[in-house]
Amino acid sequence: MTVKTLLVHVDNAKACEGRIAAAAALANRFDAELSGIYVTESFPYGYADGMMLSPTVVQRVEEEIAASAKAAEDAFCDAAASVTSGTRWTALTGPRMERLSVAARCVDLAIVGQHNADDARSPSVGLAGDIALTAGRPVLMIPSIGAGSPIGERPMVAWNGSREAARAVTDAMPFLLAASRVDLFAVGDVAAQGASASDAAAHLARHGIDVEMHALPGDKYEPEDYLLSYAVDLGTDLLVMGAYGHSRTREFVFGGVTRTVLSEVLIPTLLSH
Repeated sequence: MTVKTLLVHVDNAKACEGRIAAAAALANRFDAELSGIYVTESFPYGYADGMMLSPTVVQRVEEEIAASAKAAEDAFCDAAASVTSGTRWTALTGPRMERLSVAARCVDLAIVGQHNADDARSPSVGLAGDIALTAGRPVLMIPSIGAGSPIGERPMVAWNGSREAARAVTDAMPFLLAASRVDLFAVGDVAAQGASASDAAAHLARHGIDVEMHALPGDKYEPEDYLLSYAVDLGTDLLVMGAYGHSRTREFVFGGVTRTVLSEVLIPTLLSH
C-alpha cells in the first residue's frame, strides 16, 4: 500500500488544529494530497423541539453555522499551508458519520479526532471506529492531546489472529516499513482464534521489519489494560489494530478493546476493519 491521498476531518474542537498539523506532516512525509472535510449536521429549518422558530432565531442560527464552517476552513488553510502536494477543501451538510464514511472510501487514509468529554465540539464517541467499520479504509485517530512527529517511529501492532488484525497490518505497512522497530503484542492464545503471534512476527520479518514479539498469558487483567500499559512502557507512538472483529454490538476485537482504546488511548491509533 502506498499513501497518496489523505482525508482529515475538520471541526471546531479545541484539538482540531493539532489534528490538521499531524495530517499535514503525514502529507509531506508521503508526498500525498491532503483533503479537509467539514460536515454540518442538517438543521431542521424553522423548527426546534417541534416548535416553529422565529425568522430572527433561524437567521441567527444560520449565521452561527456559517461562521463555524468558515472558522474551520480558515484553520485548515492555515495549518495545511505547508503541504507541498496540494490540498482540497470540502464542506458538506448531512449526517456526519455517513458523509465522512463516503468521503473516506476514495482516499488511502482517513484522519479523525478523539472524543473529549471536556469539549462539546469534539468528535462523537466512537467516530473513528464507525468510519473504519463502514468506509472500508484505514482510519488514523489522533488523540485529543495531539501527536508527536513523526508518527510511527516505534509502532505497536495489537495482534489477535483475526482477519481485521491482518488487514490493519497491511494498511499500516507504510508506517511499519519505515519504523526503527515494531512491537507485536498478543494476549492469550490467539492461535485458537486465527493466525499465531509468531506467524505474524515472521511475516513482518520477511518484509525486512525489525519486530519484537510480546506474548502475554492474559490471565490477570483485561487485554485492553495490558495493551495500554505496554504501549506506554515501550514508548509506542502508533498503535495498529483491527476494529470490531465480529458484530459491532459484541465489540469483539482483541478481547473487546475497541471502545476502551478509542476512549482512553493517548497515542495515534490506526484502525482497520
